[in-house]
Amino acid sequence: MALRAFGAFLRQDSLLSFFSFLEKMSTTSLSKGVFSFRGKKKKPSPKDFVENECGLKSQQLNYYEYLCTELHTISQKIHADMAQDLFTELVSYVTICGQKRSEEEIHAAAIVTGVNTPDHSVLYSNLCSKLVEEVTPHVILIESKSNTTKLIMQSIASQLNSIYEDDENVVKMPQTHCAWSHITEWHRSLISTSSPKKVRKTTKTDTKRRTASSHPLVLLFEAFNNLPVSCLQDFILSCRNHLADMSIVLVFGVTLSLSSLRSRLTHEISTMLSIEAFQMKSSSVYLNQIIDRMLLNSDLPFRLGGKTFQLLLDNFLCHDFSIQKFLHCMQFCVMDHCLGNEHSVSCIARGKVLSNKNLDHIRKLTSFNKFVDDEADPKLQSRLLEDAAYTKSKILTLLEDINVYHRKQPYVTRCLHTLSKSIPKSAFGKQLREVYYSVLNGNFNAALEEDFKLFSVLSRNALQEQLTAILEIMSDCPVESDVSSLRNVLDKLSNFEELLEKSELNSAANKTSLVGKKMDMYTLRKTLQQQRPKHVTLFEEIRGEAVDALRSFFHNEVVHFKKLPLHELFYYDDIKTLKSAVNALPRVALFTALSKPHVYLHDVPKLESSQSVTSQLPDTSVAFKLHMECSTMINIYDWMQAFLSVHEGDDSKGEQHLKQLCSRFSHSAAEMQLLGLIKSTKRKTDHVTRLTWGTI
Repeated sequence: MALRAFGAFLRQDSLLSFFSFLEKMSTTSLSKGVFSFRGKKKKPSPKDFVENECGLKSQQLNYYEYLCTELHTISQKIHADMAQDLFTELVSYVTICGQKRSEEEIHAAAIVTGVNTPDHSVLYSNLCSKLVEEVTPHVILIESKSNTTKLIMQSIASQLNSIYEDDENVVKMPQTHCAWSHITEWHRSLISTSSPKKVRKTTKTDTKRRTASSHPLVLLFEAFNNLPVSCLQDFILSCRNHLADMSIVLVFGVTLSLSSLRSRLTHEISTMLSIEAFQMKSSSVYLNQIIDRMLLNSDLPFRLGGKTFQLLLDNFLCHDFSIQKFLHCMQFCVMDHCLGNEHSVSCIARGKVLSNKNLDHIRKLTSFNKFVDDEADPKLQSRLLEDAAYTKSKILTLLEDINVYHRKQPYVTRCLHTLSKSIPKSAFGKQLREVYYSVLNGNFNAALEEDFKLFSVLSRNALQEQLTAILEIMSDCPVESDVSSLRNVLDKLSNFEELLEKSELNSAANKTSLVGKKMDMYTLRKTLQQQRPKHVTLFEEIRGEAVDALRSFFHNEVVHFKKLPLHELFYYDDIKTLKSAVNALPRVALFTALSKPHVYLHDVPKLESSQSVTSQLPDTSVAFKLHMECSTMINIYDWMQAFLSVHEGDDSKGEQHLKQLCSRFSHSAAEMQLLGLIKSTKRKTDHVTRLTWGTI
């Protein structure tokens, strides 16, 4: 229609018809009347790939997004709180260095971040923003890829030019071939333009230049260990030569320790630096904060099981000390729990979205079946299995019980951690993660009894401090707990002197005087034995009462999560799936993909035996299975003939088909060489060496 209208327009000659034609067209462009437009491309959404079963899949996706958002917010808050002290100390140090300008030595700061501290780049970018806000706008962040003197100078020039990009009075530095002479000229122009020769109205740019001309130039090296030694020493020497022109402060990001910084510098270069060390908190401290704020958060309905928490903890402590990997593994657990478990959304919906199909699945849960078996009344058992309305009401009650348990468990775990810290050689350990691991695994009773055996070494002040700390923690708990026995013991310890005086008076009053009494030897010995003071003192009695009160408190409050009905809705404990995703085995995955491609490719049929070879398999899989039948040295011609026989490459199908099969074999052999399964050799002509061993 648009082409016909345009042809009619060409047959008209008047200018008036041209304007009338434009008024009839819905678009304002002539090209839009001739050509068609597809419109805006719709961005795919995760909801487009989720099946909708009565809205349950979309609710699972919303639940997953909610948990991921909460976990990300908590992790960012932890990171900001952990870095707050470091930022405050470093800002004050740079401020003092800018005020005390020296022409003999360079003020430098070394930030020891430690191994695998999360988000190093985010840490340094936040530090730059903090320095710009409070100290100086001349903060240059030198990334790890700038590992030569030329790249460092280019980074300095580009970032300094961007600060005064709109100011024409400041000299612009060349970014490709920048030298210290250009930086010095830039600084002089900044000083000259900040002091106007005649009286005129000041602008915001003038005020910015005037205040910034006296500020130091802060160079922040993100990865100090990646810089070559020669480049680093030459750059420090050039900075030393230009201290008379401007104030320079160097900030180095050190991964391991301060000794690595001094070992890379010669004595001559080290004497030019006045280094102040700043220590970032270790990864184990980050992990304790994550467990305290994330896993012991009563507002989050998601929990890790004992086996999954042990796997993540072992990977962290024994492999990499990576907080970022720990958080990624937790995110995988959340994804597998929310999207793989259809009924996980019930823990936040409180049973409002439960249908009869969902009830049938919940009735198949192990914990729910155990709950039904423990019901003494047979009629109630049948109602739980048949009556939908009664089952929904019971599920709501069980969900509320788990909610109360989750609101109380973090505080009880912290009380247990407070108790274990005060006992030497505690069976729980000294860290919060160890106590939480014992609570999740359900082996806290034996460890608790061992700790109570060591409880006798505590003094009265230490015992009083522990009881006070436990009562303070439980006072913040939103759920009421029975701590009256602990309060009674604490009151006795507080009034210990008065109780001791009363006990001494009572013991003195109970003594019978033997003066003036006549008795035989046997009666005298028996009377003296009765008046002999007992070995158990008043403090030991009170300490025994404290042990009994603590034992009763923890046995009543610390409950293993597997004893709770419907705990599968809240706890993720699929150790098999998590181990296959976290503990990657590249060689096993590669051999599985080549020998059993149906595991990863759904359009490939499953074979009866992994050793069978058919033309329905991918070419690389066929070549892999054929090469597994050969010895160490593989004849390429024989290997190709076997490949052609599998694909029935006879001469009757034509020479063109045979060429295609040969090219497919060459491509498969090249892929196997890229994967490291074979390599070329000069020992025999037209042979390759097999690098694999064993059978499929």
